[in-house]
Amino acid sequence: MTEQQQVEASLPESTSLLGRLQEAERAELLARERAARAEARSAEERLTFLMQAGALVAATGDPGELLDQVTRLVVPTLADCCMVFLPTADGKLRVSALTHGDPARTRKLAALREHPVPTAGPLMSQQAYTTGVTQLVRDVKTELPSWATVDPGATEIVASVHPHSALATPLLVGQRTLGVMVMYRGRGRPRFASTDAEVVEEIARRLAVGLANADTFAREHAIAETLQRSILPDTLPEIPGLDLAVRYLPATQGANVGGDWYDAFPLEGGGIALVTGDVAGHSIGSASVMGQVRSMLRAYAIDNPDPGRVLRRTNTALTMLLPEALASVVYAVLDLSTGDLAYANAGHPPPVVITGTGQAEYLDGTTGTMLGASADTRFTTGFRRLAPGSGLLCYTDGLIEDRHRDISKGLVLLAETLRLPAPFSAAQLCATAEAVLLGDAHRADDVCLLAARFTA
Repeated sequence: MTEQQQVEASLPESTSLLGRLQEAERAELLARERAARAEARSAEERLTFLMQAGALVAATGDPGELLDQVTRLVVPTLADCCMVFLPTADGKLRVSALTHGDPARTRKLAALREHPVPTAGPLMSQQAYTTGVTQLVRDVKTELPSWATVDPGATEIVASVHPHSALATPLLVGQRTLGVMVMYRGRGRPRFASTDAEVVEEIARRLAVGLANADTFAREHAIAETLQRSILPDTLPEIPGLDLAVRYLPATQGANVGGDWYDAFPLEGGGIALVTGDVAGHSIGSASVMGQVRSMLRAYAIDNPDPGRVLRRTNTALTMLLPEALASVVYAVLDLSTGDLAYANAGHPPPVVITGTGQAEYLDGTTGTMLGASADTRFTTGFRRLAPGSGLLCYTDGLIEDRHRDISKGLVLLAETLRLPAPFSAAQLCATAEAVLLGDAHRADDVCLLAARFTA
């Protein structure tokens, strides 16, 4: 066979080989494209998940609620089971939150709460806590014997839910470890991989920051509440012909206490001063400013009790001495010999008068600008005569306004609530307003109530 014939004979085979190579290249390109698309979808899903986790942490200030919400977010998206271990006062790690996709197994795993373990040891949670490094176990079954040396009972509980692979990552804030997050997957899901660890570590970082912030808020809340309670009057004056009652209800969320106050004190000539106020802001500083504003108002009231004049002089002092401060105040003077009520309002929600016939009416027409807004503000004194048996409720805006109810609806509801048949006491006024408008819901603002019933 000539060389030309040999070339011609081999040509179909070469062409066939070239075709196979081109087909293989196309298949490889398609596989790469599918992998790239899958990776893009996975990256998008991870980003969406982390955004949800970040929003959750930012919106939740209570540590217990935060832990529960995060474990519910993780299950079933990332894992079949998620637990968070926090250190106890005696140096152990204890399950503080857990969720499993199967409610029956959640109940079974709840027994782990009664099995705190030392912070150091062979368990995943222990190693993650002491080293500050994420622990990845691709086959939990091989680790169970060593775990049983620490706590056989806890290991038996874990084994009963048939975990396949697991991750444990520390909750780190700087160099400080606040706890450990542990996740399990069963045999029906792919084993945990390094890409999962990256997502879990980011969740843990955000959770740790949320826990640290919640702890800071809790400490500031306690300090501010203690300071505020120390500034408020310890006792109310006992005055014949007048029934008085007060409530101070600190905020239940974050550090939002520090600005509200009530006051009641006798004046020369038989009058009684009644005050509620609210310093703008929610902080320890607000509680300090509140104490100073209260003292200023008291001093000017004793010198000359006319409400408009007292608020004007307090405003002048506030703008000069505390130029950054703002406060709303209602200041009233009740003449117990006649029932005459003189009052002035500096940007505060209006007090409610409850008549002996069960009507509830707001004291209006005298609302002025908040104290501290302008040095030139003038305040008008209003007048109202209270009949024996009438009541007066002064309050701060946390009673009538929150994120679920605007102030106009709150004012309507308060007036409807206080249409009480006689006889009623000052304590009943406070209790009724508190029960209907506040109930058991969380409060984002502190609330002060001051009720007076003219009985003379």
